[in-house]
Amino acid sequence: MPYECIYTIVDEKDHKSSLRHYLPDETAVADVVGFIEDFAPLLEDVLSGAIIRAGFTRAVDISGLGLRAEPQAGSDVEEGATFIYTDADRNMMRHRVPTFLESLILAGTREVDVSAAAVIALRAAMVTGLTPDATLVPPCEHRGGDLTALSSARETFQRSRS
Repeated sequence: MPYECIYTIVDEKDHKSSLRHYLPDETAVADVVGFIEDFAPLLEDVLSGAIIRAGFTRAVDISGLGLRAEPQAGSDVEEGATFIYTDADRNMMRHRVPTFLESLILAGTREVDVSAAAVIALRAAMVTGLTPDATLVPPCEHRGGDLTALSSARETFQRSRS
């Protein structure tokens, strides 16, 4: 089974939501932690909320990464964007990003601006992977297939779990 990486995001109303993705099971634990530490700042660049926790089977300390301690004004975990990635076999992985920045939604649409630098960086991290400590760590879908493409990215709304 691949590692399941989980990020907890809080909005201004103290409502929480989580985002999940997977890493191949052959990934070294140190590289899983390194991926989470490298991915969190990329994720934060597309959020109005604050990432308050990240982990897989144990919590990963992100306090030293310089991430914001408080959510931005107006952040709301019920507002977000859903990114759908596929692997070579066309298996899909949904990646809902709570508190997604309104400024990254194309005006008059529900489409994410995939040409925005922060979105490009997030997509590249998910499709190509990151290189913490000189080891490439590519995310995968829950069956372990390497993600190869972003097939869609749209604004979505969801009830909070608070």
